[in-house]
Amino acid sequence: MTIQFTIMLAAGLPFAVQAFAHAPYESASGNFTRSDGITISAVEHYVDGLLGADPVSVQFRLPDGSVIAHTERTRDSVVVRNTTGGIEVFCFPNDWIPVAGSVQRFDGYSLTDSTRPRRRLLSLWVHTRAHLREYALVLGLAGLFVGGWFLVRAIPSRGFLATLRVGGFIAVALGASLFVLLVLSAVPISPFILCILGGISTALFLPIRRLFRHARAA
Repeated sequence: MTIQFTIMLAAGLPFAVQAFAHAPYESASGNFTRSDGITISAVEHYVDGLLGADPVSVQFRLPDGSVIAHTERTRDSVVVRNTTGGIEVFCFPNDWIPVAGSVQRFDGYSLTDSTRPRRRLLSLWVHTRAHLREYALVLGLAGLFVGGWFLVRAIPSRGFLATLRVGGFIAVALGASLFVLLVLSAVPISPFILCILGGISTALFLPIRRLFRHARAA
């Protein structure tokens, strides 16, 4: 009976996974006007990845919607960047170390491989710039957790307040742990670049903080 149940479960698993599959979807990535005056649009076309990241192909379309070129479908993180007279597509196999595995350029007519050491080095900046909003949001939320920690730390450790203090520490630690897991698993940012931006933000914030302290003391 157990073996039969296992076989039935294994046979039904693909159908169960497909039941939760979603329809393909698209995200506009930019456009440019080529030399003959026709505007070309770039669209990220996603299909359901079922148990993994949704595979994406960047399609280049004419105003009537017809596709004149497209990249191979990939599970890599993709960043589309407008350039003078064309569009570049950077594919990142790993967001933790955001160095592009490949770079392709579309000039309005054809798609060519432009993966070069210089383009791959530039991809660090391309990835960071494309996800500046995510980096700012994560740094802001991290600042709230740090502020919450110091706020709880300021609660006196006596009587009922001691219990409140311990509960506050637990709540902040639990929230921060869940936040870190969410960032590492779902947000396309690099912890290394995040640390660099955090260090720069701290270095800029400390002098301003000292300035306000001196102003208040005066």
